[in-house]
Amino acid sequence: MGKDLTQFLDTLPDQLGRDVQLAPVQVVAIIKAIERARQGLYERMTGGGKSDDEEDEASVSLTMLASASPPSSRECPQRQTCCAM
Repeated sequence: MGKDLTQFLDTLPDQLGRDVQLAPVQVVAIIKAIERARQGLYERMTGGGKSDDEEDEASVSLTMLASASPPSSRECPQRQTCCAM
């Protein structure tokens, strides 16, 4: 199960960039949010921890990202090279 989740999280930004036509900046935001969530999970599992403010910040970032409308490929001239697999 862990490997499946890891693979899903590793490929999610590229899949969304391609399938939903997210802008590169949105893909980067997803990558950063996943990295923060992974770090938080690691810290909780190893006895470390983040403050509630840091966890709230990650939640707000994901909420803002989810509410953003995807741009057309015309709005992102680098779409073909940045998000293509």
